[in-house]
Amino acid sequence: MKIERFTLALFLFIAGSFVLLFSSSRLHGADIRQRLLCHAMGIDVENGEYHITAQIFKPSQPGSDTPVDITQTNVEVLDGRGGTIAQAIADCEQQRGKKLFLGHLKLICLGREVDLSKPRELFDFCLGDKTVCLGTDICFGEKKAEELLQTHLTTEMISTENYIDLIDYNAKTSRCARCRLIDLLGEEDGKFTALIPVLEVQSKGSDVKEPVMCAERTAVVQNGKIARVLDAQKDGAVFLLLSNSDSAVLQAQTSGVPMAVRIEKSGLKRSMTTEEGKPCFDCRLTVVIDTLGENGGAAAAQIGKRIEESLKMAFEKSYGGDRAEDIFGLEKLLRFDMPREYLNNKGDVQGYLSKVKAKIKVICMVK
Repeated sequence: MKIERFTLALFLFIAGSFVLLFSSSRLHGADIRQRLLCHAMGIDVENGEYHITAQIFKPSQPGSDTPVDITQTNVEVLDGRGGTIAQAIADCEQQRGKKLFLGHLKLICLGREVDLSKPRELFDFCLGDKTVCLGTDICFGEKKAEELLQTHLTTEMISTENYIDLIDYNAKTSRCARCRLIDLLGEEDGKFTALIPVLEVQSKGSDVKEPVMCAERTAVVQNGKIARVLDAQKDGAVFLLLSNSDSAVLQAQTSGVPMAVRIEKSGLKRSMTTEEGKPCFDCRLTVVIDTLGENGGAAAAQIGKRIEESLKMAFEKSYGGDRAEDIFGLEKLLRFDMPREYLNNKGDVQGYLSKVKAKIKVICMVK
């Protein structure tokens, strides 16, 4: 009797699961057909209103033998305008009679005129949409976000995939920073410094139809605006102190011959302490290089010294004089390592950090 009841209960459970799965898939399929699948969004400010450029996935035509025809673009771009970003999105939806679905949003590109001093207010359209991923990448366009989103790339299935891969690779190789939506939403309005990669569209000549994307610069955002821009050629060592970085290529000399050396980040220890009553940034970076022949040890010492000098110069630029650009994330370190000092100076953390001193040590080892 108990076995029969168990069998009946199991049958009903399995049957109910199939019905629920089938009905949900039918509803989901019908809903998707009424949506515009947005993969990337550009935000510009023009004439006092927001101008958004939404990159929408365009499926292949019925009857096609292949999912994507590389000779044709598989994305289309919609333009919308409004006093708020939500109103601009509604403008796009009214043009097509479909709802803009942001569950596939991977990239938000900002124009240089966009004010980032109030990130929660700027991205309120994301906070009100439970489908938006907080890991969505944020970048700046070299000029306007519209230019980047209008760029047609034939080498990738979706243009956005190319942008994300480009940012990820350059961030890992210490050529730019990486910023995600959650990084900005977690900051207090008007009181933060952010590092945001800058994407640029380049052309190698009139004979080359395929545009070249470049992500070798990083904007330092302070008080909601771009304060300055870091360059991969000059400031590459700085990105070794960021969590996304794991390697870098630096110029060095061995036996008097200039050469490029690839280094791997082996360890990074950062902490905030006090010294003579003032905050102190204690940083120890360990990197590894391949053997460079008989002079490998000397080359390693030279590379380690160069990285150390670059980091010290970058630190002085950020905290020299009246400046307090927290490009190394010292406020978060202070809150974690010295919570009492953080609470005592919460009203003016940037002023407190403007007095910080740095102890930076770089250890370069040879494989």
